[in-house]
Amino acid sequence: MKQRFFLITTIVFMGLSLVLGMLYLRSQTVAGRYEQDQNPLLAKGLFLENPSDIIINFEPLRKEIKAYLTSTGLTHSFYFEYLFTGTNIRDGKDNKLVGASLMKIPIVMDLYKAVEQGKITLDKKVFVPQNTAAASGTDEQYGNQKNLKPGDQISLREAAKIALVESDNTAAFTIFEATKDLLPAKEQSINSLDVETRVGEAEQGNYALIDARSYTSFLKCLYFSCFLSMHDSQEILDYLTTTADDSRIPAGVPEQVKVAHKIGSFSDVTQSDCGIVYASNRRYALCLMLDTDVKTASQHIKKVSEMVYNYVTNVN
Repeated sequence: MKQRFFLITTIVFMGLSLVLGMLYLRSQTVAGRYEQDQNPLLAKGLFLENPSDIIINFEPLRKEIKAYLTSTGLTHSFYFEYLFTGTNIRDGKDNKLVGASLMKIPIVMDLYKAVEQGKITLDKKVFVPQNTAAASGTDEQYGNQKNLKPGDQISLREAAKIALVESDNTAAFTIFEATKDLLPAKEQSINSLDVETRVGEAEQGNYALIDARSYTSFLKCLYFSCFLSMHDSQEILDYLTTTADDSRIPAGVPEQVKVAHKIGSFSDVTQSDCGIVYASNRRYALCLMLDTDVKTASQHIKKVSEMVYNYVTNVN
């Protein structure tokens, strides 16, 4: 009788444990889906969702990209990474080109890090510095999209949005001036990630030089929320999906596919576009930097974007 009672009790306990376990896993899945709905531009793996499709063989794409870039005869730096597996393609790895407007992303990331540490708020209004000419560089197209004048007031949140969406140099310089002393060097994004830069000299002054693989570290860190909170990473990626210039990477993918990207433009010396392409279940990072003029660069970056998208979405 005691054995029967013990057996029944054991079965009931195991059944109850199984039910509770299933309910817990279901709650976690629902919570994960909710978080993913609220943060659709972050890595799916952060939310316990079904994994993306695995692509094993990228060798045909590797050969096609290398052949095409060689045929251009242009100094370049190229990086592609399939975000689900980390498989990557790199070409022109020894070339460090002018980062130009690409470097607005780490400036904004450092702003958000200072906000997370309670050192400043995004709603804080700051004055546009008197020496904004130092930020305009030689590229009139992106020097001052919103016609900000020294002494004008702007919130740091609005400045961040303008700096990323419009690639506005004056807004980026305003953020830099307002935050440059808030984070120790070791806590700044450029020193916290797998990034290699050096300073280059040009007639217009000194500029940060970077390669495509290093720069992609900023995008991946936003995607995987490794430097900022999920909320802040998502907000920055949201801005990047509305980048005003869509003539490069976005031009090579279907209109309905989201691309969180940042263009770089340094006169007619270096042109770039680097971003994350949200292809269905096959997300990837893509970055191409070219030493050429605006028109030529846009044509080549669009073509490479098409090649990559077509391969990633059609290979079995």
